[in-house]
Amino acid sequence: MFQRKVKKQQGNNNEIRMIESKHIRDVLTHTSCNSFVIFDLDNTLVESTQEMGGDQWFVSLSQYAAKMVVDSAEAASLVLSIYHEVQFHIDLRAVQKEAIRIIQILQDLSIPVLALTTRGSKISEPTLSQLNKIGIHFSKQWSDDFIALPRHERYSPTFREGIIFCDGADKGKCLNEFFNYKQFYPEHVVMVDDKAKYLVSVGKVVTQYGAQFIGLRYGYLDEKIKTFNLEQSMQELIGISYRFPRPIQHVLGRLSITHDRYLQSNSIFSNNQREIDAIYQVTNNYKQFRI
Repeated sequence: MFQRKVKKQQGNNNEIRMIESKHIRDVLTHTSCNSFVIFDLDNTLVESTQEMGGDQWFVSLSQYAAKMVVDSAEAASLVLSIYHEVQFHIDLRAVQKEAIRIIQILQDLSIPVLALTTRGSKISEPTLSQLNKIGIHFSKQWSDDFIALPRHERYSPTFREGIIFCDGADKGKCLNEFFNYKQFYPEHVVMVDDKAKYLVSVGKVVTQYGAQFIGLRYGYLDEKIKTFNLEQSMQELIGISYRFPRPIQHVLGRLSITHDRYLQSNSIFSNNQREIDAIYQVTNNYKQFRI
């Protein structure tokens, strides 16, 4: 396990550097011997091998559920239960295959590396299995450490085998709790994430105690995300639904995601697809900015 510790410094106003990137290897350009490297998982290191299972699918399914269920909290709960179940039935692949080797290189150089994901601990098992299957291992420097990080409202973040599972909580807060637990405060942090808001969240935290921060807003999948096919993902979901436990099948029925009702609901899918397309037209088109 990595042991190096850096004294925490308060009141430093280091700036947050944000850089647009479409190549995962860019992380090597900005990494030095005193760096701490953080990778997001979904749409950064990995993506689903199917239309269903990824971030854009989750967003799309949430939009669809909001049309089918009046109560927003219930709709969100139903979608989350489907999302969790699906992770046990799909595979992931590396967004760029060289990412696997890059992680290994950083680890071999004794540069600490971990993953920071919005996924929750309820799907830590399938997530670790999905990553192991394609050769991504974050446990090399962190052994089998398991940490139950402090709760944030309704969220229960955890750290397991080199991955912080934020469970939907703010990434910056979760990372800060991890550093506080370890009493470890790096001098230089490099983070790669497809969503700028998470880079900002982490950047604000680490610069508060004196670290330099570089955030790579990873846009390799931007164009692919815009072409996400909601109807295809629904067909894939229905196709494997027979494997799901009965409670999840009931959830699908509640949302009219069934063989019998699919054609009747097809117009709803199509209308919602146009809304999702509009959402993903709004992308981070900067080359570099400073906060």
